[in-house]
Amino acid sequence: MNVSVSSLDVVPIQMGAGLVSITVFKTSTAVLTSMVLVVSLSSTVLNILNIYTFLNLQQNTVSICLISLALSDLTSMLILSNGSIITLIPAIFDVPWARNVPAFHFLLALGHSLAMDMTSAITTYIAIQRGICVTLPFLARNAFSKNTSLVVCVALFLTMLTLTLLRLTAFRLNSVPDPVNNSSTLLVIEYYESRAQFEYFYFIVMKTALVFIEFGLMVVCTVAIYIGMQSSMKLKDKTASIQTHREIEPGSEASTTKRKIKDTKSKDDPQNATKDQPQAKKQTKESIVVKQSFMVVFIHVVLTTPRVLACVYRLLDSRFRVGGQLHNLFIIIFSAINVIDAINAFVNFFVYVKFDARFRMLLLTKVCCREPEMSKGS
Repeated sequence: MNVSVSSLDVVPIQMGAGLVSITVFKTSTAVLTSMVLVVSLSSTVLNILNIYTFLNLQQNTVSICLISLALSDLTSMLILSNGSIITLIPAIFDVPWARNVPAFHFLLALGHSLAMDMTSAITTYIAIQRGICVTLPFLARNAFSKNTSLVVCVALFLTMLTLTLLRLTAFRLNSVPDPVNNSSTLLVIEYYESRAQFEYFYFIVMKTALVFIEFGLMVVCTVAIYIGMQSSMKLKDKTASIQTHREIEPGSEASTTKRKIKDTKSKDDPQNATKDQPQAKKQTKESIVVKQSFMVVFIHVVLTTPRVLACVYRLLDSRFRVGGQLHNLFIIIFSAINVIDAINAFVNFFVYVKFDARFRMLLLTKVCCREPEMSKGS
């Protein structure tokens, strides 16, 4: 099978029509790479905390999804941080492997792409799951379980891995003599003749059709969750208002008599007075889970939008790619998108801390070695 050799040198192209100058290119990429390194390292630590904390909680369908999401985010952040380090070290020090950095970037980009695809797929599943739970609660009780979520997450990973592996069949990694230094070798990517067909399939299916389907489902489910939460709040307010109006006017003799009768029943039958408490706690817990899932999905939708738009433009404009006429702009934009991806993986920790009381308590006791503050009534 014939091959064409390309070292994939991700270097600035000389300034021309519609291109970013080399000075702007080098300055922008250096700043953005440093930002990616800082945020991705922070995100790595936080996602390790996410995984550790959720593993120590009682497992359910929600925690299984969030553990899978944290694992994909952790993988993505490890790849981004390593890619940033590989980029910055040759810029500061004279290392012998500096000319192999483009090949390293290419291989790391495949892993990062797989991790990001997995993150989007799991977030889409969370959105669908919560959307059905809000709109069709009776169906959700039978459709979603801990085992179901585990099977779905594994199936999503295998699907994304298979689609990504198809791209590997279009090239191979090889070592050739370095034309600059004959005593060393240079890692190159050798593309097969089938590269165009495979890349067309990859970008059409993975980066356009699949991304748009996931993005559309997340938007629809996010709107459904939001509408469901608003309807639930209105229903509670309406129910409370009806109960208030049914009560006899305060201060009247009938009202005083009724209150005395209720107090007497409560003292005689404490179980009757507290029989609705478990149901109320369950409803409150479900409401918090819905709000937490809504925030995770909503943040992902907002922060994924730039990547979706860039992938669409890449498909429409053949100049917007590595080695194309808009090479410099392409590298700068996707470096900025990497920063956004790192922020996306960073903020989930704070969403869990905000909405999940069990997450906060376990974080304090297991990680921070502090006793949680207990209420006086407990």
